[in-house]
Amino acid sequence: MKIVNPEISHVHQLRKLWQEAFSDTEGFIEQFFLTAFSKERCRCAIVDDHIAAALYWFTCSYHERRVAYLYAVATDFAFRGRGICHRLMEDTHIHLKKLGYDAVILVPGSESLFHFYERMGYRLCSSIREIHCAASDEEIMTERISKQEYANKRRVFLPENGIVQEQENLDFLGRVENLYAGEGFLLAGHREEETFIGVELLGDLSAAPKILKRLGCRNGTFRTIGEGKPFAMCYPLSETIDVSHVYFGIAFDL
Repeated sequence: MKIVNPEISHVHQLRKLWQEAFSDTEGFIEQFFLTAFSKERCRCAIVDDHIAAALYWFTCSYHERRVAYLYAVATDFAFRGRGICHRLMEDTHIHLKKLGYDAVILVPGSESLFHFYERMGYRLCSSIREIHCAASDEEIMTERISKQEYANKRRVFLPENGIVQEQENLDFLGRVENLYAGEGFLLAGHREEETFIGVELLGDLSAAPKILKRLGCRNGTFRTIGEGKPFAMCYPLSETIDVSHVYFGIAFDL
């Protein structure tokens, strides 16, 4: 087995592995490879010319220190149970440290994965609050904004312990979610029939029911700053960084 950055010729296998592991739509996968994929931000374990496991990362920052948001970690079903993913992640930690990253952050997709990553040395570093509400009788002015406007406004709304997610993070976010702003709030999310799924709401939380009315949704769920739901885990690559209690808001898991 060898662990390397992929070649362009591997993209077909990478897409196939992604689809089998996560069952995401072709459109979602297409948008990732169009806007966020980079050979330099992907590592894969290759066995006999077959990609047995792969992972990707987005570059973030925390107090001007580089943080890698590890994403879409997957192992081919035929290769599971051999420790390949564990070895791929250990190798990636070493690789990221050489590239100058100070920490790795990820969002486990299930409770069992929290335990899996904990055994690898990851620790819970971020929780979120989820708001569930119905639309109100009043609406609030809401406008669609560009990813650059979102980035600028997000820096204003982020708390001191917030992870900054820009560049390829927002390139991808702007393709898979709608970006909104209004007086006192910032929002990223999408509509599923009569329900709005807000992947990030910053600022005035009381605006949520009025936003739903404005967008023509009956109800919605919004992620925001706060406690209640364990969300992200961190693996430090440097002894001089503390990412033990942060706000990590943009996760591509919906």
